[in-house]
Amino acid sequence: MQAILQEIRHALRQFRDSTGFSVTAVLMLAFGIAATTATFSVVEGVLLRPLPFPDPSRLVSLGDNFQGGDSGNGGFIAVTAAEIRSYIRDTHSFESLGGYSSTTYELSGAGEPVQVSACQVNPGVFSALGVMPILGRVFTQKEDDDKQQLAVLSYSFWRDRLLSDPHVLGTQIHLDRKSYVVIGVMPRNFEFPLYPGHLNHSELWVPVSQADAELATDSGSWGYQMVGRLRAGVTLAQASADAERVA
Repeated sequence: MQAILQEIRHALRQFRDSTGFSVTAVLMLAFGIAATTATFSVVEGVLLRPLPFPDPSRLVSLGDNFQGGDSGNGGFIAVTAAEIRSYIRDTHSFESLGGYSSTTYELSGAGEPVQVSACQVNPGVFSALGVMPILGRVFTQKEDDDKQQLAVLSYSFWRDRLLSDPHVLGTQIHLDRKSYVVIGVMPRNFEFPLYPGHLNHSELWVPVSQADAELATDSGSWGYQMVGRLRAGVTLAQASADAERVA
């Protein structure tokens, strides 16, 4: 016991004689622990959790690879609006293929307006992910082509903002002061797109609803992404060659 007390007194004298070094060492250790914790939170939330989709090994992202330019997409594999239709129509390696783009809307009509995160998708995205709503349905390609204003809600949006209303289907929500008809609610663990460090990012999904004129004029803006599900027996190399041919 006497030896332990002597060691403590010796350590305190050293701390007093070199206060600057000691404080620096403690702070560096604290910062190191904080950084490790933050990094692990991101990895656990995005990489270590199982993907919330069936047979995720067949899911792939599809985008442009070009030289001598910057798409301005923040490092994401991206495509233009015009290319979504071309890739869907002309590739043959995918069981389902769809395009999407993240956006925000002003949600109004119940209290103060608030901003909500959303995702514009075409029906091929839901087919590729292989997850069906727990209530209602997702929209069809015809509804997308007809630019119908429909909304599929996340579970958290339905629970927190609409108080888990069992009669929510067919009701309307107001996004950017336009009425959207609610046609579905996704399962609790459904999450798309997946962003590192941001869980449950998208609160709802609406049709892309691209008109022909918009497709033609948007050929230079890489603001969209694509996700697909490989056909059974198709390898990544075969799918890559197929997509390169279309590109």
